[in-house]
Amino acid sequence: MTPLLNLKKSQAIIQKLEPRVDQLSSADARRLAEAYANLATLYTHQERLDLALATIEGALGLLPESTQLIDALAEIHSRYAVLYKEVARRQRASERTA
Repeated sequence: MTPLLNLKKSQAIIQKLEPRVDQLSSADARRLAEAYANLATLYTHQERLDLALATIEGALGLLPESTQLIDALAEIHSRYAVLYKEVARRQRASERTA
């Protein structure tokens, strides 16, 4: 499935299921969590960690017990860690050349 179709499918699932979050079956709760995780993954691949993080944090507000969302949150923070390490490496390199 192409990213755009995946985006539209995830958004459609979220729009359909989110308003009924308190009444969802276990299967629908998993579908909603998966849609949020997919959306966050798309944002992560676009290097939009800010949107990915906001998406997952919002989803966890609705589905705090979702291990899939917790895993997605961990992945986003892992990406941030890599980014911070790269910034620190570049800063050290620029200090050596100054």
